[in-house]
Amino acid sequence: MISLPKQEVQVAILLDLDGTLIQRYGEGEDFTPRPLAALSRIQKLGTPLAICSNQGGIAWGLAGGRPGKRYPDWGTMLDRVRFGMELTQVKLAFLALYHPDAPIPEDMERLLKAAAQIGMPEEVALAVRDPRQIIILDIPLNTLDKKGEVFVSWDPEWRKPAPGMLKEAQTLLQCTRFIAEGCRWIYIGDEDDDKKAAQAAGMAFLPAEEIRSSGEPEATTQTLRKQRKPKARR
Repeated sequence: MISLPKQEVQVAILLDLDGTLIQRYGEGEDFTPRPLAALSRIQKLGTPLAICSNQGGIAWGLAGGRPGKRYPDWGTMLDRVRFGMELTQVKLAFLALYHPDAPIPEDMERLLKAAAQIGMPEEVALAVRDPRQIIILDIPLNTLDKKGEVFVSWDPEWRKPAPGMLKEAQTLLQCTRFIAEGCRWIYIGDEDDDKKAAQAAGMAFLPAEEIRSSGEPEATTQTLRKQRKPKARR
Protein backbone atom coordinates (compact mmCIF):
# COMPACT_ATOMS: atom_id res chain seq x y z
CA MET A 1 0.00 0.00 0.00
CA ILE A 2 1.12 3.57 -0.67
CA SER A 3 1.79 5.91 2.24
CA LEU A 4 -1.20 8.13 3.08
CA PRO A 5 -1.29 11.43 5.02
CA LYS A 6 -1.59 11.12 8.79
CA GLN A 7 -3.98 13.97 9.61
CA GLU A 8 -7.26 12.99 11.29
CA VAL A 9 -10.23 13.02 8.95
CA GLN A 10 -13.46 14.50 10.32
CA VAL A 11 -15.50 14.51 7.09
CA ALA A 12 -14.50 11.92 4.50
CA ILE A 13 -15.46 12.52 0.87
CA LEU A 14 -15.66 9.95 -1.91
CA LEU A 15 -16.24 11.16 -5.45
CA ASP A 16 -17.78 9.97 -8.69
CA LEU A 17 -15.74 10.70 -11.81
CA ASP A 18 -17.69 11.10 -15.08
CA GLY A 19 -20.23 13.90 -14.95
CA THR A 20 -18.99 14.93 -11.51
CA LEU A 21 -15.28 15.72 -11.69
CA ILE A 22 -14.93 15.66 -15.47
CA GLN A 23 -17.28 15.90 -18.42
CA ARG A 24 -18.77 12.73 -19.81
CA TYR A 25 -17.68 11.81 -23.31
CA GLY A 26 -20.42 12.07 -25.90
CA GLU A 27 -21.02 10.72 -29.37
CA GLY A 28 -18.47 12.08 -31.85
CA GLU A 29 -16.28 13.59 -29.11
CA ASP A 30 -12.81 12.63 -28.05
CA PHE A 31 -12.09 11.32 -24.56
CA THR A 32 -10.04 14.29 -23.36
CA PRO A 33 -10.88 14.89 -19.67
CA ARG A 34 -12.39 18.33 -19.12
CA PRO A 35 -12.80 19.48 -15.50
CA LEU A 36 -16.19 20.28 -14.00
CA ALA A 37 -15.50 20.55 -10.27
CA ALA A 38 -13.29 22.87 -8.22
CA LEU A 39 -11.11 21.32 -5.53
CA SER A 40 -11.58 24.38 -3.30
CA ARG A 41 -15.35 23.75 -3.13
CA ILE A 42 -14.86 20.11 -2.26
CA GLN A 43 -12.32 20.92 0.45
CA LYS A 44 -14.80 23.31 2.10
CA LEU A 45 -16.95 20.26 2.78
CA GLY A 46 -14.28 17.87 4.04
CA THR A 47 -11.30 15.77 2.97
CA PRO A 48 -11.44 14.16 -0.48
CA LEU A 49 -10.07 10.62 -0.12
CA ALA A 50 -10.87 8.56 -3.21
CA ILE A 51 -12.68 8.33 -6.52
CA CYS A 52 -15.34 5.61 -6.83
CA SER A 53 -16.56 5.21 -10.40
CA ASN A 54 -18.51 2.83 -12.61
CA GLN A 55 -16.42 2.09 -15.70
CA GLY A 56 -18.66 -0.43 -17.43
CA GLY A 57 -17.65 1.04 -20.79
CA ILE A 58 -14.45 -0.96 -20.52
CA ALA A 59 -16.56 -4.14 -20.31
CA TRP A 60 -18.18 -3.14 -23.60
CA GLY A 61 -14.73 -2.57 -25.05
CA LEU A 62 -13.79 -6.10 -24.04
CA ALA A 63 -17.03 -7.34 -25.59
CA GLY A 64 -16.24 -5.68 -28.91
CA GLY A 65 -18.44 -2.61 -28.43
CA ARG A 66 -21.99 -2.02 -29.58
CA PRO A 67 -23.47 -0.19 -32.58
CA GLY A 68 -23.41 3.60 -32.38
CA LYS A 69 -21.31 3.75 -29.22
CA ARG A 70 -17.66 4.64 -28.65
CA TYR A 71 -15.72 3.68 -25.56
CA PRO A 72 -12.20 4.54 -24.41
CA ASP A 73 -9.56 1.83 -24.41
CA TRP A 74 -7.87 0.81 -21.16
CA GLY A 75 -5.09 3.40 -21.29
CA THR A 76 -7.44 6.25 -22.17
CA MET A 77 -9.81 5.26 -19.37
CA LEU A 78 -6.93 5.33 -16.88
CA ASP A 79 -5.83 8.72 -18.21
CA ARG A 80 -9.27 10.08 -17.33
CA VAL A 81 -9.09 8.51 -13.88
CA ARG A 82 -5.60 9.94 -13.37
CA PHE A 83 -6.85 13.39 -14.32
CA GLY A 84 -9.61 13.14 -11.72
CA MET A 85 -7.15 11.97 -9.06
CA GLU A 86 -4.80 14.86 -9.76
CA LEU A 87 -7.69 17.33 -9.86
CA THR A 88 -8.82 16.30 -6.38
CA GLN A 89 -5.36 15.40 -5.01
CA VAL A 90 -6.42 11.89 -3.98
CA LYS A 91 -4.16 8.84 -4.15
CA LEU A 92 -6.81 6.14 -4.48
CA ALA A 93 -9.44 5.23 -7.06
CA PHE A 94 -11.94 2.35 -7.11
CA LEU A 95 -13.38 1.24 -10.44
CA ALA A 96 -16.34 -1.06 -11.07
CA LEU A 97 -15.71 -2.70 -14.47
CA TYR A 98 -18.78 -4.93 -14.62
CA HIS A 99 -21.69 -4.15 -16.94
CA PRO A 100 -24.73 -6.45 -16.87
CA ASP A 101 -25.38 -6.24 -20.61
CA ALA A 102 -21.84 -6.58 -22.00
CA PRO A 103 -21.33 -10.05 -23.57
CA ILE A 104 -17.72 -10.64 -22.55
CA PRO A 105 -16.09 -13.58 -24.41
CA GLU A 106 -16.18 -16.84 -22.47
CA ASP A 107 -13.46 -18.53 -24.51
CA MET A 108 -10.06 -17.81 -22.93
CA GLU A 109 -8.27 -17.20 -26.22
CA ARG A 110 -10.92 -14.77 -27.43
CA LEU A 111 -10.95 -13.04 -24.05
CA LEU A 112 -7.20 -12.40 -24.04
CA LYS A 113 -7.25 -11.31 -27.69
CA ALA A 114 -10.00 -8.80 -26.92
CA ALA A 115 -8.06 -7.56 -23.88
CA ALA A 116 -4.95 -7.02 -25.99
CA GLN A 117 -6.96 -5.03 -28.54
CA ILE A 118 -8.00 -2.48 -25.90
CA GLY A 119 -4.71 -2.55 -23.98
CA MET A 120 -6.11 -4.23 -20.89
CA PRO A 121 -3.60 -6.13 -18.72
CA GLU A 122 -4.13 -9.88 -18.82
CA GLU A 123 -4.49 -10.11 -15.05
CA VAL A 124 -7.43 -7.71 -15.19
CA ALA A 125 -9.09 -9.60 -18.05
CA LEU A 126 -8.63 -12.97 -16.34
CA ALA A 127 -10.21 -11.59 -13.17
CA VAL A 128 -13.55 -11.72 -15.05
CA ARG A 129 -13.55 -15.41 -14.09
CA ASP A 130 -13.25 -14.51 -10.40
CA PRO A 131 -15.40 -11.39 -9.96
CA ARG A 132 -14.77 -11.18 -6.21
CA GLN A 133 -11.08 -10.59 -6.90
CA ILE A 134 -9.70 -7.07 -6.52
CA ILE A 135 -6.73 -6.07 -8.68
CA ILE A 136 -4.52 -3.23 -7.41
CA LEU A 137 -2.65 -1.21 -10.02
CA ASP A 138 -0.04 1.50 -9.53
CA ILE A 139 -0.72 4.72 -11.40
CA PRO A 140 1.77 7.59 -11.87
CA LEU A 141 0.54 11.00 -10.76
CA ASN A 142 1.82 14.51 -11.37
CA THR A 143 1.79 15.24 -7.65
CA LEU A 144 4.39 15.45 -4.89
CA ASP A 145 4.04 11.74 -4.18
CA LYS A 146 4.16 10.78 -7.88
CA LYS A 147 2.13 7.62 -7.30
CA GLY A 148 -1.40 6.46 -6.66
CA GLU A 149 -3.29 3.17 -6.61
CA VAL A 150 -6.31 2.03 -8.60
CA PHE A 151 -8.48 -0.83 -7.30
CA VAL A 152 -10.50 -2.59 -9.99
CA SER A 153 -13.08 -5.37 -9.74
CA TRP A 154 -15.62 -7.18 -11.92
CA ASP A 155 -17.84 -7.77 -8.89
CA PRO A 156 -21.48 -6.92 -9.80
CA GLU A 157 -21.92 -5.66 -6.22
CA TRP A 158 -19.36 -2.95 -6.92
CA ARG A 159 -21.42 -1.44 -9.74
CA LYS A 160 -23.60 1.42 -8.52
CA PRO A 161 -26.41 1.55 -7.45
CA ALA A 162 -25.11 -1.39 -5.39
CA PRO A 163 -23.01 -0.14 -2.44
CA GLY A 164 -20.13 -2.65 -2.64
CA MET A 165 -17.52 -0.32 -4.11
CA LEU A 166 -18.25 2.48 -1.64
CA LYS A 167 -18.16 0.07 1.29
CA GLU A 168 -14.86 -1.41 0.10
CA ALA A 169 -13.34 2.06 -0.19
CA GLN A 170 -14.63 3.01 3.25
CA THR A 171 -13.25 -0.16 4.85
CA LEU A 172 -9.82 0.29 3.30
CA LEU A 173 -9.61 3.95 4.23
CA GLN A 174 -10.64 3.24 7.81
CA CYS A 175 -7.65 0.90 8.02
CA THR A 176 -5.13 3.26 6.41
CA ARG A 177 -6.17 6.77 7.48
CA PHE A 178 -6.76 8.42 10.84
CA ILE A 179 -10.54 8.52 10.57
CA ALA A 180 -12.07 10.39 13.50
CA GLU A 181 -14.66 8.64 15.64
CA GLY A 182 -18.06 9.68 14.34
CA CYS A 183 -16.55 10.77 10.99
CA ARG A 184 -19.12 11.88 8.42
CA TRP A 185 -18.93 10.11 5.06
CA ILE A 186 -20.16 11.91 1.94
CA TYR A 187 -20.41 10.65 -1.63
CA ILE A 188 -20.61 13.26 -4.38
CA GLY A 189 -22.14 12.21 -7.70
CA ASP A 190 -24.36 13.32 -10.55
CA GLU A 191 -26.83 10.47 -11.08
CA ASP A 192 -29.63 8.75 -9.22
CA ASP A 193 -27.55 5.55 -9.06
CA ASP A 194 -24.89 7.52 -7.16
CA LYS A 195 -27.46 8.62 -4.62
CA LYS A 196 -28.84 5.10 -4.21
CA ALA A 197 -25.34 3.67 -3.71
CA ALA A 198 -24.51 6.30 -1.09
CA GLN A 199 -27.72 5.67 0.82
CA ALA A 200 -27.22 1.91 0.71
CA ALA A 201 -23.69 2.37 2.05
CA GLY A 202 -24.94 4.56 4.90
CA MET A 203 -23.35 7.74 3.54
CA ALA A 204 -24.69 11.21 2.95
CA PHE A 205 -25.08 12.18 -0.70
CA LEU A 206 -24.33 15.49 -2.34
CA PRO A 207 -25.31 16.23 -5.96
CA ALA A 208 -22.39 17.34 -8.10
CA GLU A 209 -24.55 19.97 -9.80
CA GLU A 210 -25.04 21.79 -6.53
CA ILE A 211 -21.37 22.25 -5.71
CA ARG A 212 -20.68 23.39 -9.26
CA SER A 213 -23.53 25.84 -9.50
CA SER A 214 -23.62 27.24 -5.99
CA GLY A 215 -20.20 28.71 -5.12
CA GLU A 216 -21.40 29.38 -1.58
CA PRO A 217 -20.33 26.75 0.93
CA GLU A 218 -23.38 27.44 3.12
CA ALA A 219 -25.69 26.15 0.39
CA THR A 220 -24.03 22.74 0.34
CA THR A 221 -23.90 22.67 4.13
CA GLN A 222 -27.66 23.18 4.31
CA THR A 223 -28.20 20.34 1.83
CA LEU A 224 -26.22 17.94 3.99
CA ARG A 225 -27.98 19.00 7.19
CA LYS A 226 -31.29 17.91 5.67
CA GLN A 227 -30.03 14.35 5.40
CA ARG A 228 -30.15 11.94 8.30
CA LYS A 229 -26.73 11.38 9.80
CA PRO A 230 -25.60 7.82 8.94
CA LYS A 231 -25.07 5.37 11.75
CA ALA A 232 -21.51 4.74 12.85
CA ARG A 233 -19.94 1.51 11.60
CA ARG A 234 -19.17 -1.12 14.21
